[in-house]
Amino acid sequence: MKFLSILSIFLVLIIAIAHAAPTKRGIGSKVGELGVRFKDLYAKQTSEVQETYKDFEKQNEAFDKKIPDAAKEDGTDQEVVDWLLKWNKKYNNQVKDLKAITKNLKKSINKLNEKLHK
Repeated sequence: MKFLSILSIFLVLIIAIAHAAPTKRGIGSKVGELGVRFKDLYAKQTSEVQETYKDFEKQNEAFDKKIPDAAKEDGTDQEVVDWLLKWNKKYNNQVKDLKAITKNLKKSINKLNEKLHK
């Protein structure tokens, strides 16, 4: 009889522990809704940066072409023109970095999207 009561106590403890253990839950409805909202916002912002990048490329090329011509017209020193062209080259490199960062941002947004739709 003593054995049965000890066995019953252990059984009750095992059941209590099993019910007390937190269950792993996926994304809840509120978190999913907020996640989708922010994902869409992030995607929109990233898309805007990509559009801006296209403008950067056009403007950069125009800068390189127009500065030397304008310098000839108004007599700007070649040293200043060289500095401006060097500056524009560095700026163009930073824009390329921005493009790489934007590409990584898109990958991150895609990962978020995958997680939200599991």
